[in-house]
Amino acid sequence: MSKKLFYNLLAVLMLASLVLSACGVAAPASEAKLVGISMPTKSSTRWISDGESMVKEFEAMGYDTDLQFADNDIPNQLAQIENMVTKGAKVLVIAAIDGTTLSDVLQKAHDSGAIVISYDRLITKTANVDYYATFDNFGVGVIQGTQLLEGLGLKPGEKAPAGVGPFNVELFGGSPDDTNAFYFYDGAMSVIQPFIDDGTIVIQSGQMGMDKVGTLRWLAATAQARMDNLLSAFYTDKRVDAVLSPYDGLSIGILSSLKGVGYCTPEQPCPIVTGQDAEVASVKSIIAGEQSYTVFKDTRVLAKQAAKMADQALKGETVEINDTTTYDNLVKVVPSYLLVPISIDINNYQKELVDSGYIKAEDLGVAPVAPSSDEKLLVGISMPTKSSTRWISDGESMVKEFEAMGYDTDLQFADNDIPNQLAQIENMVTKGAKVLVIAAIDGTTLSDVLQKAHDSGAIIISYDRLITKTANVDYYATFDNFGVGVIQGTQLLEGLGLKPGEKAPAGVGPFNVELFGGSPDDTNAFYFYDGAMSVIQPFIDDGTIVIQSGQMGMDKVGTLRWLAATAQARMDNLLSAFYTDKRVDAVLSPYDGLSIGILSSLKGVGYCTPEQPCPIVTGQDAEVASVKSIIAGEQTYTVFKDTRVLAKQAAKMADQALKGETVEINDTTTYDNLVKVVPSYLLVPISIDINNYLKELVDSGYIKAEDLK
Repeated sequence: MSKKLFYNLLAVLMLASLVLSACGVAAPASEAKLVGISMPTKSSTRWISDGESMVKEFEAMGYDTDLQFADNDIPNQLAQIENMVTKGAKVLVIAAIDGTTLSDVLQKAHDSGAIVISYDRLITKTANVDYYATFDNFGVGVIQGTQLLEGLGLKPGEKAPAGVGPFNVELFGGSPDDTNAFYFYDGAMSVIQPFIDDGTIVIQSGQMGMDKVGTLRWLAATAQARMDNLLSAFYTDKRVDAVLSPYDGLSIGILSSLKGVGYCTPEQPCPIVTGQDAEVASVKSIIAGEQSYTVFKDTRVLAKQAAKMADQALKGETVEINDTTTYDNLVKVVPSYLLVPISIDINNYQKELVDSGYIKAEDLGVAPVAPSSDEKLLVGISMPTKSSTRWISDGESMVKEFEAMGYDTDLQFADNDIPNQLAQIENMVTKGAKVLVIAAIDGTTLSDVLQKAHDSGAIIISYDRLITKTANVDYYATFDNFGVGVIQGTQLLEGLGLKPGEKAPAGVGPFNVELFGGSPDDTNAFYFYDGAMSVIQPFIDDGTIVIQSGQMGMDKVGTLRWLAATAQARMDNLLSAFYTDKRVDAVLSPYDGLSIGILSSLKGVGYCTPEQPCPIVTGQDAEVASVKSIIAGEQTYTVFKDTRVLAKQAAKMADQALKGETVEINDTTTYDNLVKVVPSYLLVPISIDINNYLKELVDSGYIKAEDLK
């Protein structure tokens, strides 16, 4: 066949293909439609249950699913949803972190033809929400208010009996960016307010209304800190009789604060404390006589209803709804299906939660069956968050390594919530874990739980982040973290045409640079910063590099919890305060998640365009989003720490320790945790840029080529 004939035939085939596409030829019948499921966080077992239940329901109907948890990080959730749209999801089921933030990405979803179901939390300020599946949220609040009253011996709608009260009560609300929080609060106050009005209930702090009592992002640590403040300011000589808490995670934080000043003892019983979601930790607290109540919203039923509504919509059938008036999202009233919640206390948790199969009895502390002699040993793996793909990779790699060695594993992600991580680790100890591999959110907070682990005989390996202020850390597996910082500092200099240890060439500079550090509660952040500054500082000293903001040192540039949103907000402030008439030439960023937030800020004021190229921006962890950014010419560098190798090393060290063999370490001097120098194994990081990402990341199998498209 001649080349000319071949190309003519090829052209005909391509034209035929285009014609068929234009005619809307359906996908093969065997191809399952994709459903994207976006949950806000993994710190609450409730959201894990929701997500997994929906996967089960949708896949039973023949759909493919993409389940993502956003770690309470709004840019992360937006990116995850956009990726679902790009993948061709026909349905999006979204439990929003902040229901006001999704307008742009849902416009893209709408334009793609996707059906959008707002799940449990109402998405607002957009017409592109087709349905809402939830519980009767005002009714949840009424239940919580009624629980609090009944715990005090009061009845809604009736006057207090003679001689009953007054009672000191404090109020907590949910996250002000979640519309449900207002329904919960208003429902509760509809039954509590009359008792405040007649003096039976006294709010000693005077703090009322969601603007005063809201708890941003539903974080336990925030609730605990506020309860600490309330106790010290208003209750040094008074007793707290009850606390209205809208969610179990907050209840646990509130109880931690109360127990810290002597409540929940025979001399000073716990106050009445409400909750919601029937989380395992709170049900255990109810059994222990601490938390008084929770509200059970059977997420299995809600997941089934959401899947049913999506399936009906895709098939063009009438979608089952039972409310068309309540949920106004400021653009439209969203057609909704409301389910009925159930009040839970010590008297009915067994029937409603255990007997129904929602919670396993053994998860509530029932004595486990004695293991047989050939039962596998359990390894507990505690990772700080799922918002970074790096920690997902670490966790999954360790599961693979340990299970290949014959161990069982319990992998948990703590959503950057310290009380959650402590509870997860304590649960691992209770389950009998023989090894704990822990990447701590805050390495200073684990002393008590690690004492329990040590007393149980568990081996403890600090993973990538050093655990401090305790002798109960056996080994540390990490990378050369000072070396990571040196790489980042060198990257920044080389991006500016400078070389470490050499003077700037004549006529080169000065350059405007801003510095970002990691989380001040992570010891690695100080190693990264110090390593970078060891090569950057000489150029600051001689004027080649200028820090226009003057912000230097980890106390000024640290980014708590490594949150992208925090870095983005700080970059916004720097740009408006110091760069209205100057250009940013480079930004030292210690982690890819921060780099993406920083770049979002820069792009918001015109950088990363032909007229105003991106500054040099460093990073770390070779996350997919940042590698794609490098390919796009935005982020300049990252640092690759091959977590597969680190996971393998941690598993190897644990296995050696359990078998009584010599544990492989290569550093016995560097990592002083303020109680002991922890024997360590340090791995070598790799600098990544546009020239070597393919070889180091794709060819090595760390990232799939299709994930970078």
